[in-house]
Amino acid sequence: MEIENLVKDCINNSIELGKYSYEIIVQPRVTNRIYDKCYKNFMKHKSYGDEGINEIEKMIENENDYVKKTAAVHLLPYRTKIALKTLQVLAKKYENQIGLFSFNIEMVIKEWNKGNLRDYYTYK
Repeated sequence: MEIENLVKDCINNSIELGKYSYEIIVQPRVTNRIYDKCYKNFMKHKSYGDEGINEIEKMIENENDYVKKTAAVHLLPYRTKIALKTLQVLAKKYENQIGLFSFNIEMVIKEWNKGNLRDYYTYK
């Protein structure tokens, strides 16, 4: 039951983070607080091992692109191919739109490929 609640929290936090990061953008403290909560929830998910990772992978199928993106980012160290494919599909979908969402996706892919994010998204 706890993991089901955690899934709901991750989905809700991802949507809220997306809205504050890419739509509202005028409340950085709120955005940072939501980011921290979202990051901690995903890290807690990873503490469940394969069960938690499988649940994150399922979130990639969510209808909300903010959820897909956040789940893919946190899945990068564990299921790299599917995570990168998801991010690339989102990057393609938003490539002609000016905004932080598409830029952020492109930067995550670029920095992941450089090796700069490997430790940050890995559960320790």
